[in-house]
Amino acid sequence: MAAGLWLACIAASTGALPLETALRSLVLAPALEETLFRAGLQHRLSQRLSAQQANTLTALFFALTHWLLTPSWLAALTFLVAWCIGHVFQATQERLLPCIALHALANWIWLASPASAWLQHIPLR
Repeated sequence: MAAGLWLACIAASTGALPLETALRSLVLAPALEETLFRAGLQHRLSQRLSAQQANTLTALFFALTHWLLTPSWLAALTFLVAWCIGHVFQATQERLLPCIALHALANWIWLASPASAWLQHIPLR
């Protein structure tokens, strides 16, 4: 959470992002999504499936959720990021803070990328 807040402050103070967008994308979304998908879904699935299966299904649900909200390549690319963060969740014995920090960092990199606006408008269909 601290990493996301730190990134949000930098983004807002440098004018890279409006404060509301910075807080939503770098603090709120990573905290809520990682709590829901890691501490909720992946944890529950790992009680019934292998760790690899739980991580892969969680990453698929994460990407599908993003695709339903914004059908673009951005949503499709989230699978890989979610899958990597899922491995961190497993490697840290299900600690959520490293996952939230990585999610915030991934959002920061994406939002700072000049390609992000262009890629969002390429239809998948």
